[in-house]
Amino acid sequence: MATPAILRSSAMLRSAVPLLGLLALALPAEAGDHRMTVTGTILVTVPSPLPGALGSTFTTGAPFEIVAEVDDNPTVLAPNSYEYPLDTAAGGLAVNGAQLPFTPDFGTIVIADASVAGGDLIILSAEFQTAAAPMACGVSLADPTMTALSSPRIGDLDGVSFTSVPGQPLGMSGGLQSAGGTQSAQVVFLVTEIRFDGTGSGGQGIGTPYCTAVPNSSGSAGECRAFGSNAVANDDVTLEASQLPPNVFGFFLASRTQGFVANPGGSEGNLCLGGTIGRFVGPGEVMNAGPGGAFSLGIDLNAVPEGLVAVAVQPGETWNFAAWHRDVVAGSQTSNFTSGVAVAFQ
Repeated sequence: MATPAILRSSAMLRSAVPLLGLLALALPAEAGDHRMTVTGTILVTVPSPLPGALGSTFTTGAPFEIVAEVDDNPTVLAPNSYEYPLDTAAGGLAVNGAQLPFTPDFGTIVIADASVAGGDLIILSAEFQTAAAPMACGVSLADPTMTALSSPRIGDLDGVSFTSVPGQPLGMSGGLQSAGGTQSAQVVFLVTEIRFDGTGSGGQGIGTPYCTAVPNSSGSAGECRAFGSNAVANDDVTLEASQLPPNVFGFFLASRTQGFVANPGGSEGNLCLGGTIGRFVGPGEVMNAGPGGAFSLGIDLNAVPEGLVAVAVQPGETWNFAAWHRDVVAGSQTSNFTSGVAVAFQ
């Protein structure tokens, strides 16, 4: 399978190249839950050398490192295909002693687990600031064997690295633009390693799964997980419901008490909460699972629903979360629930 193109506009880079070798530099990054580091060397520049100061920065054989960070709050593009926006305030490109930051507010990482073009994909699309002009770059891993990735969740890849081997090409290329937006030069990189490091919660989230969900019409049992930080002061928790039927509506539930109620209100599923239950049904909180059968919600720890009121989570408390969703079984409208997840806050 050909290495996928990295696209932003007609003026930006659209190709990737095979990779070789291994090298690591140090570029600190402090924000975001998860970090992807890309290392390698510059293969060639066009023209060679590049004009002006760029010619002394982007030289053939020079080592480089890209650090890209994201929060674990992705957009579901398709089944097993997630898109994460970059935290462009952190990381960037280190090459030949120069530190080039990301262009603010542009850049994504897409991770697809054996669901796009017949194989696994990791795609970083970003733009760096240089003294001359912005440089658009793309990095990709294409694995037609469908064995490299275990999950589209970037957190599940923490501690995993990919290096260039025959049959698993990694690639990257960069294009420099003039002020008018036309590409005026190109830098081709040999990427030797893509490495994932958790700077936050890690791949399995911050909570403890509990309770058994009943399989829904997708054939899978819905799961609820929590990502981010269990430190109340950070106010950084994202709930995710996954393995749902496609295109169904649903919302998250919260309670300080775990429970188990089979088929409440005629539902097909099990309610894994007890006590006073709150519903996240405010503006924008009732969501559609889309074609990927998943939705996620960043919650405000200062306003978690408990019954008809909103309360602030306190350190030392444990809260339990699950999701309710619509479903259709044997042509009849019904509903179901995900499993539960318990988060012990500090």
